[in-house]
Amino acid sequence: MGSEAKADVVVRKTTTTVRYGHDRGSHYYRDHGTRYNGGYYFSGRQHDHWGHRTWNSQYHRYHYWEPTLRIYYYYDAGLGGYYPCQ
Repeated sequence: MGSEAKADVVVRKTTTTVRYGHDRGSHYYRDHGTRYNGGYYFSGRQHDHWGHRTWNSQYHRYHYWEPTLRIYYYYDAGLGGYYPCQ
């Protein structure tokens, strides 16, 4: 067998990940929120788009920053979702 040069084959797969937030141009609330007379709420517990969370000692709960709408939300276990802090 001779010493023939073989070209390396490179295969690349592209994966698109949707990232949400005001700096990414997407609006998480449009895809995952439900509109009601108080704004938008998010059903369920599993939402990971929050910009940050902060403890509110007055209400003894966390408040979650929604970066696109620029308001805080809190989780209401009785209603099973996140609602705007009023």
